[in-house]
Amino acid sequence: MLEYRQELDMRRGVRTRLWRVRDTEGRRTRLTQRRPVSMDAPHPLALETTVVPVDRNGEPTVRPGLDGR
Repeated sequence: MLEYRQELDMRRGVRTRLWRVRDTEGRRTRLTQRRPVSMDAPHPLALETTVVPVDRNGEPTVRPGLDGR
């Protein structure tokens, strides 16, 4: 992990998390994740994730997973 930052927009009720990471082959990727936050609904089912390859061409491969435990 090269960088990690969190931001909270209390006016819009949105939490944003930003990462910059480098894999074992030296490729860098930027990830942004946004989700609504509210005291009325503390566990929302909405999440927006953006993955941007920084120093390479092509589309990234994303393998989602859900652990229901």
